[in-house]
Amino acid sequence: MIKKVLKDNKGEAYIGFIVGIFLSLIVVVFALKLYPVFIAKAQLNQFANEIMREAEITAEIGTKMKNKIDELNKSLIEVDSISWDTKYINGTKKINLNEKINVTVEKQVDIGFFIFGSYPIDLSARETGASEVYFK
Repeated sequence: MIKKVLKDNKGEAYIGFIVGIFLSLIVVVFALKLYPVFIAKAQLNQFANEIMREAEITAEIGTKMKNKIDELNKSLIEVDSISWDTKYINGTKKINLNEKINVTVEKQVDIGFFIFGSYPIDLSARETGASEVYFK
């Protein structure tokens, strides 16, 4: 019975095996190309979290925040844009106690598939917090 099955295939198993290996390699290469996107998203989330915490503690979007952003750009990930949405005290960049602070951090990451081209992916991270400082 087994001899008959092996005789009837006439090389089909070898071709099926080679196609299976080829498809497996394509899946692995695709996964390796997408892995950096997930790493960048995690770093972007951490970046947003750290600058939000700094904004909550200092209640100011000024030189201290710029220094923190520069530090994170060097050590963590370099972001494309940062946008703040909050209510400032008139004429200053200070935020009064319990005022909501929203920050959005954006980065564009390219994934390329060799000769098939480069595909940009826009990543963003959002954080929300509240000021912890009271200004008189």
